[in-house]
Amino acid sequence: MSKIKIVLRGILGFVCSVLMFIFAFLLIIRVTVYNKNYVLKKLDQVNYYEKVYSEISKDMKNNMLSSGLDEVVLDSLFTENDVIKDTKNLIGSIYSGSKFEIDTDFLKDRLDKNIKDYLSKNNIEVTDQKALDKFVSNIVSIYKKEIGLYGYFENYTKKFVKIGKFIDAGIVITIFLIIILMAVLRFVLHRKYLGVVLLSSGMMLLYFKFYIYEQIDMKNILIISDSFSKFIKQLLLDINNYILISSIVLLFMGIFFNVICAFKKVKRRKKIS
Repeated sequence: MSKIKIVLRGILGFVCSVLMFIFAFLLIIRVTVYNKNYVLKKLDQVNYYEKVYSEISKDMKNNMLSSGLDEVVLDSLFTENDVIKDTKNLIGSIYSGSKFEIDTDFLKDRLDKNIKDYLSKNNIEVTDQKALDKFVSNIVSIYKKEIGLYGYFENYTKKFVKIGKFIDAGIVITIFLIIILMAVLRFVLHRKYLGVVLLSSGMMLLYFKFYIYEQIDMKNILIISDSFSKFIKQLLLDINNYILISSIVLLFMGIFFNVICAFKKVKRRKKIS
């Protein structure tokens, strides 16, 4: 019977450690990736809006090289505040699971006006209206695609929200299971394994942190655009830092509880002797 108890203690202790690891990891994802305020704050910190504004302006200038028009037609088409507003609305739609259409009417109106003013000022007559319309469409499309991340997340917003709900449910379930298993270990199998569980889960997190660095080449990540890639790099670095902090906290807590447990054992033996 004692051998069965030892095996059960080992299995339940290991399961508790795995659940604690899962709980810590899910919590980190919840407070980073699935925290809209955190994401918006991080976008500010990496100067995301400024970089997107520069990327759009550069792409627009490159697109107009073959149009025969002067760069003056691109003056005052949009501002960094327009980029900030539309990006925040896009982020909001991703977290709410709703569809968001970027309004580019203001951009088209400003571009049409700039082109008319430029043609009128330089006495230029339009000979190919279709080519001009295509140019306008391309310029507007550049803004829409850059802000909307080329539609990459368009079909995943509802899935993103569903995954968020699974994460929340997973956090609650793992806490519940940990409490149940720890109660079984303490009151049924008569072992205080909290310190061991904390140590084991801390080691798992620590291994996972270094495993991520081994597998992901963060310096050369390129996703969608340069500005978005830099944001992803910072996000991954933050997650790694949170994993490191969590692992250290769990390790210290595990050591603390093990020391307390050992101290109580020594004290109990002294009383008996």
